[in-house]
Amino acid sequence: MRASNSPWSVPAWAFAVAAGIALIIAFALYGPALDGPFLFDDLGLPFYAPSFARQPLLGWISGVRPLLMFSYWLNYQVSERDPGSYHAGNVLLHAASSVLVFILLLRILRLCSIDARKAVFPAAIASVLFLVHPIQTEAVAYIAGRSELLAAFFVLAALVIYADPKIDVVSWRTALTVLGLYGCAVLSKEQAAVLPVILFCIDVVLRKRSIRQTLMSGKRLYYPLAGFAVLAVAGIFALLARSATAGFNVPGIHWYEYLFTQFRVWFIYLKLTVAPFGLTADYDLPVSHTIFQNGAWIGLLGLIVGGAAAWRMRRRYALAVFGLLTFAVFLLPTSSIVPIQDLAAERRMYVPLLGLLIVLTDVLSRVKPSVGVTAGLVAALLIGSALTYDRAKIWGSDIAFWTDTVKQSPEKARGYTHLTYAYVRARRCSDAIGVAERAKDPIRNTPELLGMLGHAYACEHRMVEAVQAFERAVKVSPSVGRLLALAAVYRQAGREWDAEAAEQRALRYPPKTIYDFTQLESFQRNRAQTRTRSVPASPTGPS
Repeated sequence: MRASNSPWSVPAWAFAVAAGIALIIAFALYGPALDGPFLFDDLGLPFYAPSFARQPLLGWISGVRPLLMFSYWLNYQVSERDPGSYHAGNVLLHAASSVLVFILLLRILRLCSIDARKAVFPAAIASVLFLVHPIQTEAVAYIAGRSELLAAFFVLAALVIYADPKIDVVSWRTALTVLGLYGCAVLSKEQAAVLPVILFCIDVVLRKRSIRQTLMSGKRLYYPLAGFAVLAVAGIFALLARSATAGFNVPGIHWYEYLFTQFRVWFIYLKLTVAPFGLTADYDLPVSHTIFQNGAWIGLLGLIVGGAAAWRMRRRYALAVFGLLTFAVFLLPTSSIVPIQDLAAERRMYVPLLGLLIVLTDVLSRVKPSVGVTAGLVAALLIGSALTYDRAKIWGSDIAFWTDTVKQSPEKARGYTHLTYAYVRARRCSDAIGVAERAKDPIRNTPELLGMLGHAYACEHRMVEAVQAFERAVKVSPSVGRLLALAAVYRQAGREWDAEAAEQRALRYPPKTIYDFTQLESFQRNRAQTRTRSVPASPTGPS
């Protein structure tokens, strides 16, 4: 087979076979998570609120990330709140993206004048690693992680189109296709706005064009793309201005403190890529308030040294340098100056991992695939697959998931709160109480855990202790959900006047969380239908 006779460098049937194999591997590895429940921020997804789910399609897609919400709407039509179809959709997207990674790597290797036959081996190894790497588990097994998967799919499709070795001058057809895919990516997740930088790097680094040549040959793409990018960035900053979990209004951390901390986080991600052990859904990282705190300066020095080395090697190792640029550009939106409530999250590495795999592809293209090298690579893939399968089993159970999270980050309150909730939902009331009570004082006295402890006591009909837990939670941080739960346990304890007072007070607070909305809807339904006195509704999320 000659590369010149096929734009793909391999027969079309081979891609069909690769797609089938990828699908089988993906479902085999993530099988344990397919029946897993909604977890963590899944419970805060808009469609989890009954009032939202009943909206027409326009109501689903009229907010931010409309394509992401459209994909959730499709799942809701299939299974409503049964998480099975949502998990299956994530696995399908992951398998499809791994095939796109294979095609992309073949194309960029051809751009580097590497023979088509020689390109298949490194491209196949790197794309399989993308498929089976344990660091990808959070994005795939986490229903709320679909934003990463969907944006990545469109990003990879755009890169595949633009990395075609046959492109000399960008045609209107190519430009419009890439622009359309770019728009789809941004409408799935805002971080995809950086894609134009990677497209530019393909021309400058891989095609070895000057900036002037790049802009002339790609004027049909780059000029419209610049306008779209400006609009995308403006929209992102407008969204961040309204957000309390991402942006410059995140409480407790300044932009420069977040930046200093990210100098360390970059190397945590690199470590997890090479040695994916100690994965967790909730990293317990101290903030670097100054550049000299917690080793932030060491991280910065490492980034400077790495950047300088890449610059010196840019001509001899163009593909590896392009990979490092890809890694850095895709990681910058979440690991630079824009604070995010969670300092680190594995799902943020879903697309940046591509850059590191491009570096690996460069290395493998220079190594003769001997028996020893092949055996070592196969062993690495098998180990990665085993770790991913084990991690998927953890994601398949809320109790297992939060038990693991508490084990990995014992000083953080969120794991204890969610684990207590998981036990309450399973009606394992004494286990729920045990988890909440064994937490250390600062954690045990957070309003979220106190609220969950109240539900756990109510689950065991220990109403006096339930009242005390809810009263403490309300004293620390009153909310409509906690006050209505307190009113319900007051009634169960025979304290009618206190229950009425708590309800009246609750209705003065606007609902903010899914817990608030659920408790409010339950209260309104009960009052309208029967006005019966009952224990608090089983929570649909930590208070």
